[in-house]
Amino acid sequence: MPPRITASEADALRRGAADVLAANSKCGRDAATGIDYAYVCPSAVGGYPWQWFWDSCFHAIALSHLDPAAARRELRTLWAAQNPDGFIPHVIHWGAGLLLPPAHLQCRLSWRPRHSALVQPPVLAQAALKVAERGGDDDFLTEALDRCKRYYLWLRDHRDPDADGLISCITPYETGMDHLPAYDEALGAPNPSRLGLQIRLRLLDAANLFLGRNYRLSTIFDRGRFNVEDVLFNCLYAEGLRCVARLCDMAGDEPERDSFSRLADRAEQAILDRCFHEEDGAFWPLSDPGGRPLRTLTLSSLAPLLLDSLPPERAEAIVRQLRDPQRFWPDYPVPSVAMTEPSFRPNERFLIWRGPVWINTNWMLVRGLRKHGFNGEAGELARRTIDLTLKSGFREFYNPHTGEGYGAKNFGWSTLVLDLL
Repeated sequence: MPPRITASEADALRRGAADVLAANSKCGRDAATGIDYAYVCPSAVGGYPWQWFWDSCFHAIALSHLDPAAARRELRTLWAAQNPDGFIPHVIHWGAGLLLPPAHLQCRLSWRPRHSALVQPPVLAQAALKVAERGGDDDFLTEALDRCKRYYLWLRDHRDPDADGLISCITPYETGMDHLPAYDEALGAPNPSRLGLQIRLRLLDAANLFLGRNYRLSTIFDRGRFNVEDVLFNCLYAEGLRCVARLCDMAGDEPERDSFSRLADRAEQAILDRCFHEEDGAFWPLSDPGGRPLRTLTLSSLAPLLLDSLPPERAEAIVRQLRDPQRFWPDYPVPSVAMTEPSFRPNERFLIWRGPVWINTNWMLVRGLRKHGFNGEAGELARRTIDLTLKSGFREFYNPHTGEGYGAKNFGWSTLVLDLL
């Protein structure tokens, strides 16, 4: 069920989104690599000049509704930074001077570290499928399929150190939800101050760079300073594998379609078996060693709605949590942290992801609700998400009680509302 929206509202959203994406567009030739780039940065006025991985995927999805050719250029620029082994970094510093990114602790030490050494939530195949389905370029499907296959196989082969089917993150930044309080325990920082948490995160970056022997994953996992199997990250990984299978199907490659479907089945089963705890009736991220559950209720625990194989009774339990006005259903849902948690901070603007609402995660939850037949709830959440952008513009995040916009203005991924119309 699509949200109830007037023609004038829809037109205003399309025009506003087009303006934001155009204003944030960057293009040129990278002197260090000789690569021509064309991408949308998260915000031209908010300190986000580079190409971020999952932001770029969301930009491509939004652009597919406005300019399919620009959507294809967005993804082609993203995977132009792909390593031969399949890795794609979470930040690419196109056109950067020598003195900017090299000092960043999230980059490998080299003469010219043009990108970070981290990953971000794997939504590449979701974006590639959306763009491919809109057609218009005979070569795009072949190219997207090759890039996606290599990327997801790299995650499988390099980011599952215990071979349990779940992908591990080596810093909260890799989850995309930088300061989500679920990770405080894994960082050894219960109830942290702003300064205390920032210090721990910088020390973790330094440890991964220097003690981790220049981001050598085997050394980092052996040291075990931060190894979290996040629920939302892994749900997007499983869904991404399903999208790769669909791309294979579009290309007529039945054996590869079946192979990636099996990988998706395995990832989903690992989430259902390992992350769900009957005594709590909830899905929790896991911190190694030992798969210790991180029991802070956040929107990550709602992400299994994205899974094809989620049992109906568990889907219903998640939706009850989602629609609970004491937890996740204020005037402007869905807060990044349940309102019952002591760490919920709806006005927080510095330590992000500790209460405010984000358009990209609402977009995920709308899709998950629709997948499991909760069409009324999906339509209502889509409508309230659209209301946020109509009220406060395309902001980075929003207050769940008032709808006030926070963070960067003209934020690119908030144009995802176009995919909710």
